[in-house]
Amino acid sequence: MKKLLIPLLALFAACQLPGVEKVSEGMDDQIESIEEQIETVTENADEMKDRLEAIEDQIGGDFEIPDFDTDELMENISEEIEELTESNDSIITEMTALVQEQTLLIEEQAHVIESLQGRISGLQAQIDNLSIRISGGGGATGNAGRSGGSGNSGRGGTGGGAGRGSSGGGSSSGRR
Repeated sequence: MKKLLIPLLALFAACQLPGVEKVSEGMDDQIESIEEQIETVTENADEMKDRLEAIEDQIGGDFEIPDFDTDELMENISEEIEELTESNDSIITEMTALVQEQTLLIEEQAHVIESLQGRISGLQAQIDNLSIRISGGGGATGNAGRSGGSGNSGRGGTGGGAGRGSSGGGSSSGRR
């Protein structure tokens, strides 16, 4: 009996402490609020039941809310997500390979372009050189700058004159 008295005395003493009354009132308010919410939920459930019965009457039979197997649904969704992830990974791998291949082709084309630019520059230098030769040897007759000089176009004659900018004598022959 002494064992029971000690906790009861402690409880009475605790009730006399300052602030305990406010806590007790707060708890009472929360309990009241929860009871009101439970009552509201119960009323809503009853309304839903009445609505369901009304729908059953309209349909003319029993209407059951299907029981969803959420575990199976989540498993199916997980499998589909995994398949999509694998598919995306495969596509990314293929795209990476294509990008690498395209990069190699671009590099090869860049080398070809550089080579062609070098050849074009060389040809341009030759054209410039020939232009200088031609403009410097403007008074030459015949094939100046090519085989050199002017030739006789008469019968059986050979000519070997040298013109300006020529690299040597040339011969031409007429009809024989």
